[in-house]
Amino acid sequence: MNVSGSWWKTAAVFGFLAIAGLALAACGNDDAEDGDEVNEVTVVASDLLAFEPSEVRVSAGERVRLVLDNSDSHDLHDLVIHHIPVEDVHEEGAEDAGHDDHADHDLHVAAHGGETGTVEFTPTEPGEYEFICTEPGHEASGMTGVLIVE
Repeated sequence: MNVSGSWWKTAAVFGFLAIAGLALAACGNDDAEDGDEVNEVTVVASDLLAFEPSEVRVSAGERVRLVLDNSDSHDLHDLVIHHIPVEDVHEEGAEDAGHDDHADHDLHVAAHGGETGTVEFTPTEPGEYEFICTEPGHEASGMTGVLIVE
């Protein structure tokens, strides 16, 4: 039995795995643009007509993926910010939810009960921006929150 030959084979395998791991890590996040990281934030919508958390903090100039988690709810909910300076907005979610008129808001994501929706964007200016659910009666019942851009 050649002990030194088997050691070299083991070392070669571990070396290959280490190099493969470094190569994969160097590939980065495919969803990020120009190598920037995406800050993922989840807001849960509930049948109790509330957002959790109701306060979200992000950084100006940083790419954000906001996930509206409506998986434990039975009703359609959305999250709308009427006026917020943003760039590169991309929404995925309840396209057939009747919320496709974006003329009166800058940021929107919707999700049917039991589902999630996402919107990616880059906020460009610091400030506090109120978000609401625009389903009838939901905002009046307190389904509101604030996105704080620092």
